[in-house]
Amino acid sequence: MSNLIELIQRNEFLKNIFPDGVGDSIFFGQMAFDVGGKVSIGIHTKHPPKIEVKKWGVWGVDYNVVVINLVGKVAEYCLMKNYQKFDYAKTIFEQSGDSIFISQLGNGFDLQLVVEYLIFQNCTTYIESA
Repeated sequence: MSNLIELIQRNEFLKNIFPDGVGDSIFFGQMAFDVGGKVSIGIHTKHPPKIEVKKWGVWGVDYNVVVINLVGKVAEYCLMKNYQKFDYAKTIFEQSGDSIFISQLGNGFDLQLVVEYLIFQNCTTYIESA
């Protein structure tokens, strides 16, 4: 399994706030497909950033989830089953030649996606109640 942040282009900000990566505590919160095979992906992580981002506030008080917003291009295929059941689950990111294979399996859901690239756009935050 590859470190997600290393597979993302324009990742300098992400490397600063998550120098050790985001671990396995991630899930796909949003995914939108556009003409020409473009895809927008919102990856949510409960992994606390290593440095404080002033405009986000304080971890655990003002937010406890960071959304990493990416754009990419679907290379070969995308398979989604039972998307309504998606939750935090182990996600696999693997570089395979010129493509990135993304897979997430959980309790009744399945996502498999192959993209040519992932480009960092921005981060947003929110607080998830228990």
